[in-house]
Amino acid sequence: MSAELIAILHAIPEFIIALVTSLAGYVTGGIVMACIWAWEHKHNRSISWRASRWVLWAFLLVSFFSVWYGMRPGLYAEIELRAAGENQTNHLSSVVMVVEVQNTGTPISIRSWLLKVMTPDGKQHDGISDKISVPITVVVHKYTRTYSAADALYEKSFREPIQQGKIITGVLLYSFHDVSQQDLDNERTRYILTFLDMNGASHKAIDLAKDLTDHPKDYPGLNP
Repeated sequence: MSAELIAILHAIPEFIIALVTSLAGYVTGGIVMACIWAWEHKHNRSISWRASRWVLWAFLLVSFFSVWYGMRPGLYAEIELRAAGENQTNHLSSVVMVVEVQNTGTPISIRSWLLKVMTPDGKQHDGISDKISVPITVVVHKYTRTYSAADALYEKSFREPIQQGKIITGVLLYSFHDVSQQDLDNERTRYILTFLDMNGASHKAIDLAKDLTDHPKDYPGLNP
């Protein structure tokens, strides 16, 4: 079997998924109109006006929804990395997070980031957002990684709208008065990161952070 044929066979499932999940065919009515045409020719009679009105209203509803959905922001965020330690400025327990944000909708900025942690005892604690004015060095075991102050995510995501199709990566720093570093490191501690866009809509980030026992990886979009 040739490589070209194998590539074609591998592309077939992707084509089927794209066809099923895409709204374009349904919005334009092409698929539905083809089915109606086939039905009329098979039965040699036209669909009644009453049924046609329902089809028309369905087309309009899907079209309006598609326009509305395309105009709304499509913000998605993932916590790629988090590391607990002591803030050298205020000497409080703190956590550094690398977060990736993607926008699939209209361009928009983010006005604020909020972090809550749920410790193993069931208590919820609010993080204090700290300004990143100097480079931050994360030390885990024998590995270190330094993050530039220019990568502060609350600045990068607020300074200018995140364009459609764009992904930005940045760093957030939070301190806690009432949470120990041990609790922040506990695998049973839950991190709840939310953010507000300029329209006031709230979004929740997905926590995909990995343990830093291995060498911390480099993330695209961060300054070297």
